Amino acid sequence: MPRRQEHDDITEERLSLDVRALHRAGDLRGDEIAVVRWSRGPYESSVGVTFLDGDGARVFFQDHTGQAIGEHIAIEWTPCNYGGTRPWWCCPRCGGRCAIVYAHPFVCRRCANLTYKSSRSDAFTRACDKNHGLRRRIGWADGEWEPPKPKGMHWQTWERRIAECREAEEAMVSGLRAWIDCFEP
Repeated sequence: MPRRQEHDDITEERLSLDVRALHRAGDLRGDEIAVVRWSRGPYESSVGVTFLDGDGARVFFQDHTGQAIGEHIAIEWTPCNYGGTRPWWCCPRCGGRCAIVYAHPFVCRRCANLTYKSSRSDAFTRACDKNHGLRRRIGWADGEWEPPKPKGMHWQTWERRIAECREAEEAMVSGLRAWIDCFEP
């Protein structure tokens, strides 16, 4: 059975800006300009992001009425263990560090009262998602008994991943049994 809903929405349904992806795509310390586009089914949205010498970003977008809105989001840099620095958004509402801000207005997940899709799903759905992800990772197609080991992969790694898939299948079966037991008198 699905878990009790304590949050308004899930993160996958909201538009988001990931500072890590923007950092990989360009230099945040310069006067860079980026356009981020999203698509959700037939709908498309985009925002313009202007970086201000690594101290922050100015985000421009149109709200649902078509009015142009600009927001400033500060960027904080932290040192990494082996050199370099990592960027973080500073949530405009709470001031906390986060890698992703969600629209509109752009705030962190906690301030937007969002949760992850997996935290709302039941044990069976989580086990199914995990099993499909593990199978996809090793190239195991549905209906296939056991795929051949990929060339170059160590046998120990292969056996560990097959065991993880088997454990996820067992969790799926036990989750399905628990769900079926809910309907029995």
